[in-house]
Amino acid sequence: MFFEHNLQDELLVAEVMAAELNDYFYRGELFHQVVVHTPHGELMPKMTLGGLWERLLDLRDHWTQLSPGEKRRWQVVEHAFSEAWAYHKEQAEVLLRREFESYLHSWRWYMEDLIDAPYRAGKNYAAEVHNRQRLTLLGKLATDHGIDLSAGQKAVDALDNQLRQLWRPGKYIGRADEAQYHNPVEEWYLFGRPAEDRSSEK
Repeated sequence: MFFEHNLQDELLVAEVMAAELNDYFYRGELFHQVVVHTPHGELMPKMTLGGLWERLLDLRDHWTQLSPGEKRRWQVVEHAFSEAWAYHKEQAEVLLRREFESYLHSWRWYMEDLIDAPYRAGKNYAAEVHNRQRLTLLGKLATDHGIDLSAGQKAVDALDNQLRQLWRPGKYIGRADEAQYHNPVEEWYLFGRPAEDRSSEK
């Protein structure tokens, strides 16, 4: 849903990020700029642990569309991610917590705007909701590695309760062919939109 480039480019991005993992941990910067040369041009995504993991999950969702060689490359990247995490365990936890807080801050800021001006802010929902999806992904990644994010999750739950007050269930907000990769119960915030009540605008 959220990657504009094709799967082959996505795999190239994941490989470059994996190659820079050790440097990423040593630098300690949350967002690390990488440059990826693809057949379709140069990409310059910001690298985070969640960003790399998100690409691996997205490629796994599209597993049947990958060639045997691409599947082996995916396995190499996934192994590199696991090995680097194990070696830099303490730093990985620090960076994961910082990433979670960063996206929580962005999502909280957007929710404040949405509650204050639902008609105006609601028009940007499809772009902003990626931050909410990232929080789910990071929460699962934390659980997988025994990291307690319960305090942050309570904040996410509180924001979810606010969003539900405005919520109108509906179709998946991304491309129709991508809906199958998302759980409408767990990721309910991707299936519908907040109400855009112009009368409540200030």
